[in-house]
Amino acid sequence: MSEKNTITLAEFNRRLIEDNRELIRIIADALYPAIEQLKFYQEARKEIRNIKLEKRTSYELKVQEKAIAWEKEYLSRNNF
Repeated sequence: MSEKNTITLAEFNRRLIEDNRELIRIIADALYPAIEQLKFYQEARKEIRNIKLEKRTSYELKVQEKAIAWEKEYLSRNNF
């Protein structure tokens, strides 16, 4: 990994938060079942542990897509 392709930890964290706002919102929402939130949180932690500190076009986690799909299904099932 070349030095010009690496980013600081602060920049990495900022981009990670920006690109995963929906996942953070779903995990933090008190209206959703805690067991589902815990599953998404654990999967996100596992993904984050495997990410390298290098420049990328997107820092969106794969689990965010699962969480959004789950939320849509959950809301349609419960008619919110």
